[in-house]
Amino acid sequence: QLSIAADDPFHSAQFLMFAAFGACLRQKADFAALVLPHLDGSDNPDILVRGYLFLGQTAGADDVLALAVTGHPSAEGRFGALEGLRHAGLAGRIPPDEIAHLGLAALAQETEARNRTLLVEMIATAGGEEGLAALESIVMGAAPGVARGETGLVGPAASMIAVKMDPERAQATLEKALASA
Repeated sequence: QLSIAADDPFHSAQFLMFAAFGACLRQKADFAALVLPHLDGSDNPDILVRGYLFLGQTAGADDVLALAVTGHPSAEGRFGALEGLRHAGLAGRIPPDEIAHLGLAALAQETEARNRTLLVEMIATAGGEEGLAALESIVMGAAPGVARGETGLVGPAASMIAVKMDPERAQATLEKALASA
């Protein structure tokens, strides 16, 4: 009933998702089986964000997250899916190179500025070595779906390079990018 945003004026669905996730953990029940039917037709941001986010914290729905991060019609659904993917990657259920590929594919299609920035962070935190190479391509303006010098992404990508790479490689990458600008 709360999967439709108009039916949830008080944003009660966010508490429903927390309660459902907690109950499934305690009872060792299948969270994906419980929420996936409600995620399909939902336009409620509270259901979408928390539902996909919590799916990333449980096994069994990683393929759904991979599809939702690029194919969900709602920016909120894609946001929840990318955060769920990040968690699944950090938990080791999705290999780092696949996280990097999924992140770049999503970045090429994503129009929401917040989600674009968070995709860069997901690539950096869960994408492993391939994720670092993807960050380099973003900074150098060679990543598909990223305009050369796109300030909304170059800054976060450069920051993540500085944090995640060894200092010499980070410095060389950033100096090369500045020289070509």
